[in-house]
Amino acid sequence: MGGLASLLRQLRDRLLGRWKNNGGLRDEEREESADRQEGAEEEDEDRGHLPEDRRRGRSTEDGIERPTVPPGSETWFALAEQLQTRCGDLTSIVFNSLALCDTADSAVPNFVLSVRHGHVQRVHMARRAPLLEALQRACAGCRPVPDAPPLTVLSCALSGSGLERFHDLTVGQRGTSDLDIMHRLGPARCRLAEGRWPNGTPPPTSEADRDAPLLTVEPSEAPGFALVRSAATGALVSAARVRRLMFAAVLLDSADGTEVGCSGPSAAVSPPPDQVPNGLDNVPCLRLRQWPSDEFFRRHRPQDWPPPAARRDILQFGVHLVPVGSKFGALSEDEWRLSLSRAEVVAAWHLPNLYRAALIAVKNAKNLLGDEGKGLKSYYVKTTVFWMREQFAADQWQNVTEAVLVLLERLDSAAAAGSLPCYFWSEIDLFRFLNGAELAALRRTVALLRARLGSLLTVWSAYYCSPALRPLLETDLSEAPLPEVQVRTRLARGLVVWAIVSGLHFRPAAPVHDSWCAGRVPDLLRRAAVPELLWLHLLMTSQCRMQQYLLAALLVAPDQLVAGARLTPLPGGLLALDAAPLMALLTPSDLQRLLVDPAAVGAWCRHQLSLPPEQRPAGLTAAPDTPRGLAELLLNSALLARALSESVPGWSEAARLDDEKRQRMWSRTALRLETYSGCRAALEELLASDLEGRLRSRPAAAAAAAAAAAGPSGDPAAEMAAALLEDLSAASPSTVARLWREAISRQLADPELRRRVTEIGSTLHDPWKLRQYVIAEPQSGDDGRQGQRNDGQGDEDQDEDDEHEARQDDGGEDDLLSVE
Repeated sequence: MGGLASLLRQLRDRLLGRWKNNGGLRDEEREESADRQEGAEEEDEDRGHLPEDRRRGRSTEDGIERPTVPPGSETWFALAEQLQTRCGDLTSIVFNSLALCDTADSAVPNFVLSVRHGHVQRVHMARRAPLLEALQRACAGCRPVPDAPPLTVLSCALSGSGLERFHDLTVGQRGTSDLDIMHRLGPARCRLAEGRWPNGTPPPTSEADRDAPLLTVEPSEAPGFALVRSAATGALVSAARVRRLMFAAVLLDSADGTEVGCSGPSAAVSPPPDQVPNGLDNVPCLRLRQWPSDEFFRRHRPQDWPPPAARRDILQFGVHLVPVGSKFGALSEDEWRLSLSRAEVVAAWHLPNLYRAALIAVKNAKNLLGDEGKGLKSYYVKTTVFWMREQFAADQWQNVTEAVLVLLERLDSAAAAGSLPCYFWSEIDLFRFLNGAELAALRRTVALLRARLGSLLTVWSAYYCSPALRPLLETDLSEAPLPEVQVRTRLARGLVVWAIVSGLHFRPAAPVHDSWCAGRVPDLLRRAAVPELLWLHLLMTSQCRMQQYLLAALLVAPDQLVAGARLTPLPGGLLALDAAPLMALLTPSDLQRLLVDPAAVGAWCRHQLSLPPEQRPAGLTAAPDTPRGLAELLLNSALLARALSESVPGWSEAARLDDEKRQRMWSRTALRLETYSGCRAALEELLASDLEGRLRSRPAAAAAAAAAAAGPSGDPAAEMAAALLEDLSAASPSTVARLWREAISRQLADPELRRRVTEIGSTLHDPWKLRQYVIAEPQSGDDGRQGQRNDGQGDEDQDEDDEHEARQDDGGEDDLLSVE
């Protein structure tokens, strides 16, 4: 038993640790942080930028800094201040315990989210295909490729934080991460211009889209940007016109009241909050099955990360080009930016949980700074984490806080040097366009994060995990700060209560599962995504949340309590920890909260035990006045729900109301999948509407609204809408409306429409080939090749997929760039 306590103590010490004073910095780092802060302030003054507190005249009465509190988060800052008063220097134990609670080591939910969003967007773009055709035929400003067939959308893929598992939240508000949808345009096949990319990788040896118009990709003046030309005519493919085309398609086809803006290469949609939490960025792109530089695949890696197989896959897939130019290039309207989104997803899915938790912690802490946090972009944080993982072991740091401190130190060093290499192409410097003021703002944000780290991480803990903190904030506490044994005991106790309550909320019979199953099971079965369905069903309907919180409680609990836990071997080399000793943490007030009427529940249990064994509820073997009986009752959510409903008057009605509220919340935010009947009805409604009036009014209204909300520097959406209005006027709205109506009529008359839309809803659309990272494919034969896959590619390049799959061998690093 002593060995188990020692094992858990080692795990606890590695995961939790502690920090000392200065809000998160250890003693030996405090002086260095102060020096850096002073140096950053001196640089700011040299450039005419005073430190934030001196500019705003913030009070530092009693030597305690009073940071600006973002609107909507006042309650959580106050709660965090109480928590720091109770725990003092031991607050780090709280954050490091909670930071990994919900960091599930599975990307299955994110992959399924990408499949479902791909479904919705593909149907939307199929419905918009007539509009895309009409705009390109009538408007010169929406025709990116002269003398070529009109472009359409071949595939849609979710990207960004929503897919990478880096989603953040803003305390008291919504998150800052939008959902990015990459719309691959075609027909087109891109090739690196011969002789223009000395370190470029060779083109694929076979292509399914070999008959599509060939576009050549040339390097531009700015590293990481390119010019795209038609190989047939030599004409540039205008990035500005592609942006305008996507903006027009989204603006003219969106529901009334939808706000459409411009953000870099995307048409940004801000629908009502009850539909999509943070909006959608629709990004048009071209796919390039080559890499302009092979540096990423040739460099030395101390930790051999990402793994060789992942690097081979990244190489073979290639990159994307998105239509946005550099800020200072002479051809910025025609430039395309290299997009590494797919490679970033693969790398993100290979990060250990501790690295992911550190990245999310910095993003959330940055959000808590409000305007003061805008100097640091999340992409810089992500890039720095990738470099850290390549250079350091997965278990390099003792806890999340230590990883965060290293991350901030490296960000500050990069800003001081004025250089941050792109992880996938180190010849590109992400800071190359930042001026002195912007670098100073970045350093100022990092300095604020370092100085306030303890407070900011505590606020996040208070907001995200407040149910587990209740025992630490009880009003009857007489000593503050609490000794370490009390901090650990009370936090473990709060985690146990949170685990039991969570089990009740998501008990197997909870109605929310009915809604979940109705929305997921038929959809995933149609797509033959049985492994994904089984994974999601396990995560949703099992006691995963309860087990996560109980494990966190075991890790933080005092040694004398942990020593009583039993370790049981399971098949497959797994071990099961007995959580029954944790029940000893619960106080009478906890049992009152959980059981409402402990005496009545105890009497119910004793009555059930008096019945013949075959009539007793499953899992009940002892009365709750014994440690084993209490654990059986509280950790079996189905048994606990039955005991409460049959012994506590009014509990069933209260539970029903809570279940209905939870079900409404899930239903309101659930993604609504498109159907053939819905798509056809939308097309018929559009055909019967005043298309010419829509073409005249929508851009004018968007331009006026964007201009009214714009600052002194103007608004990109206003400029885009004004340019679109000018294009439509030159082409004549009546002409565009006629072409649009004719294209809709042809689409409705096309007998293939039903098949295409039905196929979208019945295939597992995986254009980025990410399923291999979430579902282990069955092996066939002795050559190590993966078995048959149901990717449902349709318009994606199946011939190339077969070639790509054939290359997934066990070759070493020397074979990484061998394309033949």
